Amino acid sequence: MKKRNWAGIVVAIQLGNAFFLFVFSIYLAVAAYPWVAFFQERDVTITYIVTVAVFMALGVLAIVCWRSLRNERRGGWWVALMGNAVISVLTTLGSLSGGWRETYFQLPLIALLSAVVVISLLMPDMRNHYSTPRSIQPATLSNNPRESAGRKF
Repeated sequence: MKKRNWAGIVVAIQLGNAFFLFVFSIYLAVAAYPWVAFFQERDVTITYIVTVAVFMALGVLAIVCWRSLRNERRGGWWVALMGNAVISVLTTLGSLSGGWRETYFQLPLIALLSAVVVISLLMPDMRNHYSTPRSIQPATLSNNPRESAGRKF
């Protein structure tokens, strides 16, 4: 498989991971509404608000990682690698601390997708793909296509 195809697959997985993080945070916010609205315990309310905020922040981090991978630069590779490692560790810890509930299958899925992205970014082909500088194509400034077609750069 070509390096470009691998990069496209990793970018697609990263976008899916960001989508799952946002969907999970919305799910938590909707599921927490009865607890927050009807039970006036301050600890429960603060816990759910912080949990939703953390997953929204992880979703924003995943979008930043996706955007940096699309730029195909070495700095973007580092951002995506570290961001996905953080997402994987935090969702794994959240999954283990919450126990294996039927409704929370999203956390292991998000952790697994982040781990897949980290592992695929560490593959030699992907490291080479993001470490090689891209050549800049010169732009033709002429409006006449015949004139610009004959030039050699």
